[in-house]
Amino acid sequence: MPFSLIIILLALTTESFATSWYSTAVHSKLEQKPPYLLPFAMAIIKSLVLLGGIFLGSLASVDVPMFYMTMAYALMFIIGLKMLTEVLRFHPEERIVIIDNLKTILLVSVAGSFNTFFLGISLGVLKIAPFYPVVLTFILTIALGYLAIILAIKLGLRPVVRYINIIAALLIALIALKFFISYFL
Repeated sequence: MPFSLIIILLALTTESFATSWYSTAVHSKLEQKPPYLLPFAMAIIKSLVLLGGIFLGSLASVDVPMFYMTMAYALMFIIGLKMLTEVLRFHPEERIVIIDNLKTILLVSVAGSFNTFFLGISLGVLKIAPFYPVVLTFILTIALGYLAIILAIKLGLRPVVRYINIIAALLIALIALKFFISYFL
């Protein structure tokens, strides 16, 4: 698996890191049990959504003409920019969710997977085999989610976590732009 794909998937899973951090910090502040099931649910849904996106993208580009390749890199770039604008307009209270039942966990997990779906479409158009991206996304989401829970319990609410997401969004956009430019050269 290319190193750039690993970086893109790592950057994509930072959304789960921030969600787990902020939710856990509020739970700790309110002296409630941390949402230990949240990273696992996000990992499952994010992986399934990525798989669906890759499948749909591979169906859309049967013979991979130049148009589809261009659109895949452009879509990946747009996802990076979308993530960046979301983070720049960030207000911590938008990411803070009190997890009190399974329904809330599922809603938060689904809501955090739209970028994953469109990135999956890009990967599918580029004919990336789905096994490694899906498994890596699952593992990274769980690892970063539980790391966020541990850090949030120790450090509390830190709006600075948004800078991790800014760097992640920039990485996705820059890698896509690099591929887009190198594809034409």
